[in-house]
Amino acid sequence: MELIGKVLAKRYTIVEKLGHGGYGDVYRAFDANLQLDVVVKKLKDLRKSENGGREEVDVLKQLHQENLPAVFDFFVEDGQAYTVMSLIPGQDLEEVREKYPRFNQKQVLYWAKQLARALAYLHTRKPSIIHSDIKPSNIMLKPDGDVCLIDFNISLAITGDYSYASGTSKGFSPPEQYPDLGFYLEKTGAQLYNTEYDDRTSQAVTIMRKTIGSGIDERSDIYSLGATLYTLITGEKPSSHYWNNGSILDKNISISPGFAHIIDKMMQLDPDDRYQNGVELLDALDNIIELDDRFIELKRKRRGHRAITFLMFATSACLMVSGYFIRKRELDIEYNSVINEIRDNIGNGDYDIDSLLDEAQSILPKRIDAYEAKVESLYKSGNYNECISYGTDAIDSPKYDVITKDDKDSLGNMFYIVGNAYYENEDYSSAIANFQKAIEYNATNPLFYRDISISEAKNGNTEDAITYLNYAVDHGLEEDSIQMAKGEIEFSKSNYDLAIESFERAFELSADDSVKRRDMVLEINTYKKMGNESLDKAIEFMKNREGEFGDSSPYLIESMVDMYARKGDYQNAATYLAKLKNMGDISLRTYSNIAIVYQNMGDMSNAKKYLNEMIDTYPNEYESYMRYAMFEADEQSRLPNESRNYSDFAKYYNKAVELYQNAKADDVEMKKLSSMAEQLKSGGWFK
Repeated sequence: MELIGKVLAKRYTIVEKLGHGGYGDVYRAFDANLQLDVVVKKLKDLRKSENGGREEVDVLKQLHQENLPAVFDFFVEDGQAYTVMSLIPGQDLEEVREKYPRFNQKQVLYWAKQLARALAYLHTRKPSIIHSDIKPSNIMLKPDGDVCLIDFNISLAITGDYSYASGTSKGFSPPEQYPDLGFYLEKTGAQLYNTEYDDRTSQAVTIMRKTIGSGIDERSDIYSLGATLYTLITGEKPSSHYWNNGSILDKNISISPGFAHIIDKMMQLDPDDRYQNGVELLDALDNIIELDDRFIELKRKRRGHRAITFLMFATSACLMVSGYFIRKRELDIEYNSVINEIRDNIGNGDYDIDSLLDEAQSILPKRIDAYEAKVESLYKSGNYNECISYGTDAIDSPKYDVITKDDKDSLGNMFYIVGNAYYENEDYSSAIANFQKAIEYNATNPLFYRDISISEAKNGNTEDAITYLNYAVDHGLEEDSIQMAKGEIEFSKSNYDLAIESFERAFELSADDSVKRRDMVLEINTYKKMGNESLDKAIEFMKNREGEFGDSSPYLIESMVDMYARKGDYQNAATYLAKLKNMGDISLRTYSNIAIVYQNMGDMSNAKKYLNEMIDTYPNEYESYMRYAMFEADEQSRLPNESRNYSDFAKYYNKAVELYQNAKADDVEMKKLSSMAEQLKSGGWFK
């Protein structure tokens, strides 16, 4: 069916066909929602129903790596599956090769490390994602000189069935990608029978026969990338008749022994002899100098051009260098093990991690990860002021190195977490400043742009909020986060009904409990802003959310108390207050709400009991004494004039004023209390 000009999923207008691959047709399209050009891929071999593979698709949509396109959407229309990805500018390397058939080692090595990072990222997803079609035409050279790995087989990623791959690329597909020997012979024109082989060829054919049809995995990507690097640096595509491919050192090109060893290992016919995944390959590329030194030393020994003393010295030096790198890797493994334990504890809500942090820093004191974890633990435990203080000090006076891309990402995350702590403290300008610094270190994370957008909305800067939201969308922001940000923007414009619609949609779309909790809080706050006419809807909404996450949210329960109290239903308010008290530590605001509820019910004894507990728990907060003074004023007003005694009111009021002045706060309720006190003074009730 011709798709040019058609509108798919009511938003994607197909503009032109970009190409056709083994896994489906690829089109440029205009996305009416995002207002930008995207890539729509018609999936040829997706073996799932419309409802199938949704979890896997959600995993793909969460892919964010600078050398991979963002996956925006997946949909099925008229029985045909499509995926939507970001459009990468530039030319693919096959097109570039038409003008420049080969490249020098410096250039190819630069691209190799970027592509290895992409594979390391894909191969460490849960479950692992296999590209399955790496070749020059699937690598985009961007205008800035970096590369992006495009057109991975999303059908296989969605089905998770890597024993099956519908396409092969001559010269770039490894033997295991061919489903059987007959298919291989047909596609490549190879002749394996009635042929005399030398020993090397015979061995290659034996391995090939064993490997063909075994199914692809991470090692298949390693082979295909190796064949691609071989092509870029030699100007020649490897043969599908694998026995004809010797070492790249046999080619008349300038290449270091270390890089040659890496490419040769990547292209081994037996998958067990290759690097086993992108992580191993990236490690080899990052430490290529070790391989070069080893090979140079080996060649020297073979030529016998050095005296035996020098050979002994060189061997000792090599052992020392080798020992250094082995020890370094051991320390890295030990350090990462402790950091992983810290992150597991944080993920499980255990923030008592100081001893583990000390252990990590004693192993590798110059690594940034421990500092990042400390900032994260302070934020997630709700210690926002301490998070800001520690995080700012760690950023301004660093005791760690920032060298690698991972280091820069971690520093960006620290700025981001500190920004979120400022956000929780409602200091949105400081939050924005930190989010902007985070972007300087990692410009591809869509959450950074999302939270700037939300903070700008909180500051009332609607146009800036929309601009940053568009940036977030361009960088692959998930639809649930898009709806959350849209809700905040509508809230800032006082469009509360539209805000609630967006928050509800975000809640429905998200599979992340932390995002769902945040959506719930935002929706509660919107109902609070809507006034008493929406109390019934607000209570119904919160009752539906109660127990959503397996335990009750203190903020939800406290808001239920507030809504029932505003409605005048003090009995239900008291019921939820009891739930709140059983949940553990009680905030000052909660104590105040409890006292108000009992006060409105006429139960002055319980009201006074909780006011006394509030002062015992928060003795240095002016709000404790302010609330008690208000209670005393109300209690005395219920008595006949001759029985009134405002001495306790005066005691609590004066203490509230003292603490209020020290706090340098600006509180409307405190101003109301002061006005009340002046009236009582002028009436002669107290001095």
